Amino acid sequence: MNKIVLITGGSRGIGAATARLASQKGAVDTMTIGLAKEGAEDGIRVNAVRPGLIDISGGR
Repeated sequence: MNKIVLITGGSRGIGAATARLASQKGAVDTMTIGLAKEGAEDGIRVNAVRPGLIDISGGR
């Protein structure tokens, strides 16, 4: 079984870049769904990973 993993941004923008960031995330989400539907017949799995914020303070 073949797999495709798309990585999309997990951060939230503020200001003028917000519209661009939202449209890019939407495009990746839509592409993921489309590829998953097309690849299902051939046994290709498609997933998107959207990492969130990571606390690197070390518990301080």
